[in-house]
Amino acid sequence: MNRLSLIFVLGASLLAGCEGSPQASSDEGMGDAATASAPMAAFDSSQRDMPDFSDGLGPDGALSVDGGVDVSTVEFGVTDIGVPDAALDGGSDVGLPDLVLLQESLLSDVWLDEIFVTEDSCVFLEGCVAGVGMRRLLRFAVATANIGDVDLEMGRPADSPDLFEYSGCHEHFHFDGYADYNLASADGEVARGHKQAFCLMDTDRYWTDDESVPDLERYSCGYQGITRGWADTYGSHLDCQWIDVTGVAPGDYRLHVAINEARRIVEKTYDNNDHSVEMTVSAFDLAGECQPNARTGTRRSCGWTPRFTEACRAGDLVEVGCGGCSGFGAPCGGNPMLRVCDGDGTQCLPSTALAENDDACDDSLCPHVEFMCPDSGLFTVWTGQHDIAVPADCSPSVRSGPPVVTRDCAELTPRGFERTCGWLEAIADFECRPGFVFRVGCNPGNGACNVGGLCNGDPMLRVCSGSDPCLAAQAVVQNDDGCGTQCPSTEFECPLSGRVSVYTAPYRHGQLYSCEVGIEGLD
Repeated sequence: MNRLSLIFVLGASLLAGCEGSPQASSDEGMGDAATASAPMAAFDSSQRDMPDFSDGLGPDGALSVDGGVDVSTVEFGVTDIGVPDAALDGGSDVGLPDLVLLQESLLSDVWLDEIFVTEDSCVFLEGCVAGVGMRRLLRFAVATANIGDVDLEMGRPADSPDLFEYSGCHEHFHFDGYADYNLASADGEVARGHKQAFCLMDTDRYWTDDESVPDLERYSCGYQGITRGWADTYGSHLDCQWIDVTGVAPGDYRLHVAINEARRIVEKTYDNNDHSVEMTVSAFDLAGECQPNARTGTRRSCGWTPRFTEACRAGDLVEVGCGGCSGFGAPCGGNPMLRVCDGDGTQCLPSTALAENDDACDDSLCPHVEFMCPDSGLFTVWTGQHDIAVPADCSPSVRSGPPVVTRDCAELTPRGFERTCGWLEAIADFECRPGFVFRVGCNPGNGACNVGGLCNGDPMLRVCSGSDPCLAAQAVVQNDDGCGTQCPSTEFECPLSGRVSVYTAPYRHGQLYSCEVGIEGLD
């Protein structure tokens, strides 16, 4: 990648001996412990204006992927590949790639989410959602392996205008029509989605026991393809890796996923490019009862318990925890989770949560979160069990104070990105073009990570949108060790604000360090 001409290099260093943290005192903006532990007088489960449907539970023995999404059966389009389609089309049945849709990836990662969409959102402009406002999403992962005779070699997107289309919104190339998604009831289709593949690449070695399959990936975004015996996975967290199910009534449905449906990529056979999953979608209720084999972790949308609603001052830093970092809060039992939603008694899903956590800093199983108090001045705390079948206990505590992550630290400050103090401004209000990619760091002379100047000690860096410091949850990107060194170096996409600020801190409180941060644009 080529460098743009604009490069900023500034320095920051921190000396030991910081004192006077609000964490060391009980009278600097702490929340009222009595109020924080009090139950809500009333809990409103209709904050998202969802209709009050009765639960539609899946058949007995269903594989529960989520409390609101139960997967019961899976069908491949055809299991007997027969005569290769490429041969029927007049091509050769040898020397061709063969894409196969991996059933296990879809089954293991289906969940409900929601996002707020505007008319300027790329997901709206590119048809990934059916409207604007709050959209309810059925997310899932799609993994494709190449089980053919040769690599699938796509090459450089700019060299193949017949296959790749440049997206003015995302400002990168798309391979349009890579995957299509369909959700149907017994009466017909109710929702449709599609994935514009922006990068066909090697992500996982699929044939692990085949010595002829290379150990290292060959293809990436710059030169695209899928190596024979490797797979390309589109994670469920990615944009457009979903079906918009806003307004879809709970009930029984079939999710159908197809790749290369238009046959723009020549394959050995097309009979293994799709499959369907029978599922039951229940009414969204975080406090609802889960199926016995519901998924683990924070993406589960059932089995949560509303603990309390707390008031805060908009813009303040708020911490909620039960023993997860430096002993803050009463110690937890088992392996609980936390989720914080904006508003009084509000339910929320992962992408709209103010914060959520399963295991906190220092490898603790006790959760801990930090977030900025929302404009509403109210937040609702939920707790849940990592595994619905394993008991867990969490009695959250709350404290809040000024939103200044650059304040001094106390001796018990958590290490790593969990720290909410001791960050120093290295680059202020850097102007960048939204959507373009930049490298930032202080990792000089380190090959592809080469950026910035002097680095000593064990520094971290955080990039925040705009001109103000931010917490980990709001960071554009953050990095500790870049390319195997203790000097940070990473890439980020310029946010819609068109401005970023960069902050540095030592990994552990009180460590001496230096980090001359540089930013350079990547072509």
